[in-house]
Amino acid sequence: MMPFLVVEEKATGLRRRWIAWPRDKNSDDPYEANFPLLHISHYLLPVMAEAASCLDVKASFFQVSLPRETRHLFRCRVEDGTLVELTRLPMGYKVSPEILQIITSAIAGATTVVHRLWAAPPLVRIVVWIGNIRIAGSKSGATLWEAQVLRNADSCHASMGEDRESGATQYTFLGVQFDHTPDGISE
Repeated sequence: MMPFLVVEEKATGLRRRWIAWPRDKNSDDPYEANFPLLHISHYLLPVMAEAASCLDVKASFFQVSLPRETRHLFRCRVEDGTLVELTRLPMGYKVSPEILQIITSAIAGATTVVHRLWAAPPLVRIVVWIGNIRIAGSKSGATLWEAQVLRNADSCHASMGEDRESGATQYTFLGVQFDHTPDGISE
């Protein structure tokens, strides 16, 4: 996995954030991050929906404390054989974006990571890109599921960004301006 740049449009203007990993933390780590960050063309289909809601998880979420009952899932042995477990999500390692992608997908109710009882309804389409969520569908469907996503985030103490689009027909997602009116997409 190579470092990459994320461009987000905020009220104050475009924000560019490099996601890169320090060499010393990762030079001896054979692990390769595995999360589905697809070509932008994959994210274009929902523009056919009536509207979309866009949310993002605050960067501070990278330093979220892990609940005691889940820390056993983040155990490993260090060089001397001592068993250690993380108390916070790792930051600056190859696995960090993958973990955030999974957590954000769970908060969003993506069918790839949650049981169907807690998944988004089939009438809305969820797209998660690391810490960014887009919910596309009818305006009422998108805003109803957005409210559920906010409740999900609140229940696990995840901080959501203040800049959000709710049931919008024009918005920026992953650096692309989407327009749900008949003319489509612009850059």
